[in-house]
Amino acid sequence: MLCSNHASFLDGFVVFSSLPFHNIEDVFFLGYSDILGHPLARWELKEARLISIDSNVNLTEAMQAASLVFSRGKVVCLFPEGRRSIDENIGEFKKGMGILIKELDIPVVSIYIKGSHRSWPRASRLPRFCPLKVIFGRPLAAKDLLGKKEPGQDDYEAIANNLREEVLKLAC
Repeated sequence: MLCSNHASFLDGFVVFSSLPFHNIEDVFFLGYSDILGHPLARWELKEARLISIDSNVNLTEAMQAASLVFSRGKVVCLFPEGRRSIDENIGEFKKGMGILIKELDIPVVSIYIKGSHRSWPRASRLPRFCPLKVIFGRPLAAKDLLGKKEPGQDDYEAIANNLREEVLKLAC
């Protein structure tokens, strides 16, 4: 699994273009159905291996789709904040990715995209030219991400919070 900060419409394209060419066809991207369901984006869902989800309505189906991709030896890239941030600050991570990591026992690689918030801010209609830098962390297992667990916190939430910390480390 690949998990990145999310501050721009360009983030999926940036991660995709940063991957080694021989790995590209094995990567699928989860994206919010309101964006991917837009008529201008719908045509590319199959070609670009985009999985359209609405985690607020059908979280179970989203988890099943990701699980199917993993069972076939493929990789899923998602943006665990669940939406684009307003600025370069990294928001809280949703615990759905923690469920996938723990229950499917899959490794995760954290990613930080530096400059993403300037490339296509939420308030802007069009992208801007600005330098971007993509930083990849090392692969981590669920047991690595369960190391620091707060009292009363479930495993999934601990994984999500600790993975967020890993992304924050890459931002420094």
